[in-house]
Amino acid sequence: MAADNNTAVILPDTRAYISAGSRAFADAVIIYALWVYFAAYPFIFRNLATPIYSMALNASLVLVGFTLLFRPRIPSPAPLFRPVSFRIAGLFYIAYFIVLISVSLSNSGSPVVGKAAMIRIRDAMFVMILIIFLSEKGIYKMIRLYLNVLAFFAVLGLVLEALIFLGLVHPLTEVSLDNLPGLSENHRLFYGIGFVWPDTWVGSLVGLERLQSFADEAGTFAFALTPAILFAFKWGMKWRAAVMSAALIFTFSIGAIALWVVIVTVYFLSRRERKAIYIWAFAILLICLAVSLTAVFLYMPDIWKMGENYFMAKFGDDNNVTSVGQRWSDLKIVILKVLDHPLGFGSGSLGVAFGKGVSLAIGWFIPLAEAGLVGWLLYLLAFGFVLQRAVRDVFWSRGIVGIAALIIVINGYAALQRAGIDSNIWQWFWLTTYLRLSAAEAQVRSAGIPA
Repeated sequence: MAADNNTAVILPDTRAYISAGSRAFADAVIIYALWVYFAAYPFIFRNLATPIYSMALNASLVLVGFTLLFRPRIPSPAPLFRPVSFRIAGLFYIAYFIVLISVSLSNSGSPVVGKAAMIRIRDAMFVMILIIFLSEKGIYKMIRLYLNVLAFFAVLGLVLEALIFLGLVHPLTEVSLDNLPGLSENHRLFYGIGFVWPDTWVGSLVGLERLQSFADEAGTFAFALTPAILFAFKWGMKWRAAVMSAALIFTFSIGAIALWVVIVTVYFLSRRERKAIYIWAFAILLICLAVSLTAVFLYMPDIWKMGENYFMAKFGDDNNVTSVGQRWSDLKIVILKVLDHPLGFGSGSLGVAFGKGVSLAIGWFIPLAEAGLVGWLLYLLAFGFVLQRAVRDVFWSRGIVGIAALIIVINGYAALQRAGIDSNIWQWFWLTTYLRLSAAEAQVRSAGIPA
């Protein structure tokens, strides 16, 4: 009888232990697959060995599938859609996705469109796995891992900046970013501890290249750093935050740096909680700016003329050369062609349907080209509901939910000058993080528990 009693006590504990271990293992496998995705964006490790990368990604997804088959319990996704705005956004996004895939199938005669559509379907399935199966504990683990990896890459990037400036290193090889037919040629120099896109701004004249680490370009790395810096400040990791802030400055990404100045001065300094760490953030920002500007003035005697050239390259009137001008030129081409073909051209169709020189680095308008007018409207409605909730949470949610909401607002802003807010798994991880944490907070509040 005693043995039976012992069994009755031990078995539930054993089941709980096995269940917890199974959840932790599933989280680890999903996080591993996430990092394989991140090797393609925001980083470009896949370009060092594209065939091997493709096999590694597909193998990791198969591993995720087998792992979830043996998961002891499938969590209910119902709490994830407790805020009404999330439910509405989800319905609009599903409708947009159906339109996109339908348009892609109707244009599947193009190998690029057909391949891009299959990739979108595969990635959508993995996003559902992120939303439903990655536990809340797994999300926190992933954020901390992301923070530490980005801090390490920031250190490598700053070291590489110094070595290049002193003329102590030379590139090991040149890496091509051409992955799909129809895209323009794009090459980066690989130094072993990072990539460099040479001669992309005036500082290249004196050996001061833009810091991009292992990303495809400096702006991508700048926006990849931002979430890590936010969480580092939130969790009091001062020196990691300082290193990543310095790396952000040396990306010389005007959009990202301007955004970071706004965040620090308007958002951080207005918060009542942990005021000291936000003042520390402001001090680090000023120090990094002062050091970088001092170095620029000391080593670039013609800084004003060079600065004028740089800003003209960004915002000048020549549509064929300037950054802003090129975007507007591409947008006009897309709008005119979509008006003649309002159903759109399918997933990944920019390089095929609009010509080799059209890249359209305005993420909010890419769905217009791919899914047509109807799909674009559904897309804007879906993320309109998400962003309005995120803006609310930035100012009204305490703790980590406010930080996650701020990242979504940042990515929405970034989509004005680069890929869309849902264009890759990196973007979707931060969307998943925000949706999950915000939904959990809403569930706590609805239960009457103080947040």
